[in-house]
Amino acid sequence: MVKMVYINGRFLSQNISGVQRYAIQFLNTMDFMLESGELSKKQFKFIVLAPNNFNEVVRFKNIAIIKSSFSGHIWEQFVLPIVSGPHLLLNFCNLAPILKCNKIVVVHDASVYSVPKGYSFFFRLYYKTMLPIVGLTAKRIITASEFSKKELMRFCKYSESKVKVILSGANNFSRKEMNRSILIRHNLSQERYIFSLGSMNPNKNFSTLLEAIKLLNLNGIKFVIAGGLNSKIFKSDDIKSIPESVIFTGYVSDEELQSLYTNALCFVFPSIYEGFGFPPLEAMSFGCPVITSNAASLPEVCLDAALYCDPYSFDDIANKIQLMIENPQLRLSYIEKGHARVKSLDWKHTVAEMISVF
Repeated sequence: MVKMVYINGRFLSQNISGVQRYAIQFLNTMDFMLESGELSKKQFKFIVLAPNNFNEVVRFKNIAIIKSSFSGHIWEQFVLPIVSGPHLLLNFCNLAPILKCNKIVVVHDASVYSVPKGYSFFFRLYYKTMLPIVGLTAKRIITASEFSKKELMRFCKYSESKVKVILSGANNFSRKEMNRSILIRHNLSQERYIFSLGSMNPNKNFSTLLEAIKLLNLNGIKFVIAGGLNSKIFKSDDIKSIPESVIFTGYVSDEELQSLYTNALCFVFPSIYEGFGFPPLEAMSFGCPVITSNAASLPEVCLDAALYCDPYSFDDIANKIQLMIENPQLRLSYIEKGHARVKSLDWKHTVAEMISVF
């Protein structure tokens, strides 16, 4: 008998950040496994239920997408439970309809509790209200690191038996053709710039990074920071002065992002809080050596494949960057370690672990 599994497709109507990228890559991999026969079509049938404003560019060969009425919180909380009926509902992006009990929810982190200053008051209030209820009503909570599991148990009082850790895959891109126009637009030469990525959420620690950059001897090397600011959710860092060597690109496409990773001297990610942390692994997958903070889940995720820094120390961040600039052999060693780490994190394993929960 074929088991019906519905998928909460609200992520298809949202801007692409880490949690939305997780959902899309998970479904792309599951779709491929259904096509190749690695996942039996006789065992499961998957249907994505999407709000009326979903991104119709996203398509799957073996997973249907059904457009529903309404959108936003109303659609998710009231329409989705009715449409999915008694069947299992898989939810990727932290929240789920609380009236639906036959559900699995992927909760990526507890950042609204641990680092609340990064979010608006109403966003914090909504998530702090919903997350504990989701934990009570869900069949199982999935998260991507032991660090996040402990955080969710601490703040949301989830029982240990209900939370399962399933590591995410490392490669979040479909390897589309790279777009080098961003390099030309900003006059960037190969291995003559250092790259960093993220929103202006204070958790990403860009104010500290900018102070560290002032201590560097860059000798013409530029520092590129990419990413947009979601003013509805995130509160911006109080950045008072920006070094001349820094270039803010704003939002970049996947094709541009791949080009920035591939040609950078190194990637710097001094975040103070990550439930998993995709960007360092993305950089590793493109052969870009990584400097990241020794905080939250990052040491658990990157293991020995990254050079670690103290995210609260201007001096330590600057010293680690300078070390990567001045030591080519060290840089090459972290490129090799990065490739090895990425190979060990396969999206097919992530999908197979989730199927075992089903």
